[in-house]
Amino acid sequence: MSDNIETKWIAVPNLLLDIENPRLDPVENQHAAIFEMMDKEGESIIELTKSLIEMGYVPYELPIVYPNAIESGTYIVKEGNRRIIALKLLAEPDILSEKKSQIL
Repeated sequence: MSDNIETKWIAVPNLLLDIENPRLDPVENQHAAIFEMMDKEGESIIELTKSLIEMGYVPYELPIVYPNAIESGTYIVKEGNRRIIALKLLAEPDILSEKKSQIL
């Protein structure tokens, strides 16, 4: 295991989804990445969001992130995308309204 692994709290707005995630179709920005993940895993993300509301954040499975080389102070999420999306939806529920308006 690497010696340069550290655990620290990072504000949700400073956690960015990887828009070049090979498991997703290519996207241009953060909201598009959220929508792409919602299209693929929406039900599990909603369940996770409900769980966060009911039980709070349980840090036994922390996301894996790395510093963003382009935007100082932000981090790219390598693992834990669903959890980060759930937290982002709780912090910024209007994201779903934007998705709804794109569908209609």
